[in-house]
Amino acid sequence: MKILVYSDFTSGVYYYRFRLYLEDWASRRGVSYSVVEAYDENIIKATKPDIVFFQQLILNSATIIELTHKYKAAVYYDLDDYPFVLSDFHPLNPRNLVFADGIYPLIFHSDYVTVSTPHLLKNLAIYFSNVLDIDYKTLIGKLSKRLEIRPNYVRKSDYVLRPKVKKDRVRIGFMGAVNHIGDLPVLLDALYELQKAGHNFEFYLFGFDIKFLDWKTFIYNWAYKLGFKEPRVDSENQLEHYIALFIEKMDKLKNVVATPWVPPSDFHRKLSSLDFDIGVAPLAASLFNESKTPLKFYEYVMVGTPCVASNVIPYSDECNYLADNTVEDWYLKLEKLIIDEKFREELWNEQYKWVLANRVFNQEISDKLLEKLKQAVAKYKDGSVSEEETDRKG
Repeated sequence: MKILVYSDFTSGVYYYRFRLYLEDWASRRGVSYSVVEAYDENIIKATKPDIVFFQQLILNSATIIELTHKYKAAVYYDLDDYPFVLSDFHPLNPRNLVFADGIYPLIFHSDYVTVSTPHLLKNLAIYFSNVLDIDYKTLIGKLSKRLEIRPNYVRKSDYVLRPKVKKDRVRIGFMGAVNHIGDLPVLLDALYELQKAGHNFEFYLFGFDIKFLDWKTFIYNWAYKLGFKEPRVDSENQLEHYIALFIEKMDKLKNVVATPWVPPSDFHRKLSSLDFDIGVAPLAASLFNESKTPLKFYEYVMVGTPCVASNVIPYSDECNYLADNTVEDWYLKLEKLIIDEKFREELWNEQYKWVLANRVFNQEISDKLLEKLKQAVAKYKDGSVSEEETDRKG
């Protein structure tokens, strides 16, 4: 089978949702694939794929699907995030990022569709049932003909266990892009209270940006570029509010280390080398966050770091050590990990066993997706895929 992938091949989404599978199929199943960041008629004519992969947000998707089908290739669409709300403080206006008209054809007219969690599927179905004025159960029935849930998995061979070097301070690590600053205030308050209580730790921020070498310089530069010369906590602009709040709370912390983003190909070994004793995954409760996967939990654990996460979906579905999003509970959960090295090791062992048993990529998982794609190709080429469309509201 020949596959053409339209994606940003430097992104983590491409890495986990497509690359693991493509590399496995190429090595074991005789599949050939090409990855492109631009898509037009010349590309599809030159590559002659059996199926084209798309993911996340695609402009002019109806035209792209029509073009792909014109050249007798099936369409596979994968969605890993809730596309209609990013957050109330996202630095890019969601109206400029997210287009319902672009998502609709991909969900309803691709030959095969996958999403990463049952919560994402539920929230998509609620959205479309309201927009299209269709009964929720009826819509789920229509979607189930071509849409399935495909969780995120990690590839064991990507990871090396951290060195677990004895340190003067317990190392607490957070990893994530700068857009996660809205998830951090409660954690930062808890860290400050732990610091005041005399607990000896250092706090690492990993991955805000490729230029993230000093947290304060980076944040002020970022704010300035966004038009916030002197960020104010009392600002009505949610992004400015969270930037100012982040600065205010970070200024109180000692022993903070900023570590820049690295590309997915270097990420796993970088995470291991940072040697976090504790991995934190704070997450605010929101529709967008609820639709995500608990990937940070898997990644921490796979390098030998126990994880404490917010007691909200998706972490509450899988992680076994959770903190309610209050300063008090984050304080207590972190304090136990800071003072009790034996507990840290026991917790990591439990989490590691769970991830190995439930979220590690393997040939069975890989082959299952490939067979689904082959079925989609066969159905499209023999004309058995229904052309039925769900009418738009109005």
